[in-house]
Amino acid sequence: MSTYNAEDRDLSVEMIMTTLPLETGNAQENVVDIANRMKEHGRGSLIVTEYATTSDGHKTTIMPAGIITERDIVRKIVAESKVPKLLRHMK
Repeated sequence: MSTYNAEDRDLSVEMIMTTLPLETGNAQENVVDIANRMKEHGRGSLIVTEYATTSDGHKTTIMPAGIITERDIVRKIVAESKVPKLLRHMK
């Protein structure tokens, strides 16, 4: 990752993006486990993955299915006074 000046108007996404490896999880994980993993790795988001399947139902490769962010957790769990340990996944 390149260094940059905060006043630079020609910043590219590459200059500020989070580089690989990214943290991943699956949609069936508990919100608390996801939040703890994000905290442990100093990340503000986590890529949610799922297996792609063939027409006959065989799992093939892992594909990104979405993203969960700190903001999602605050707005959809904390602000609504939900109990995260009881939630299997958010919508």
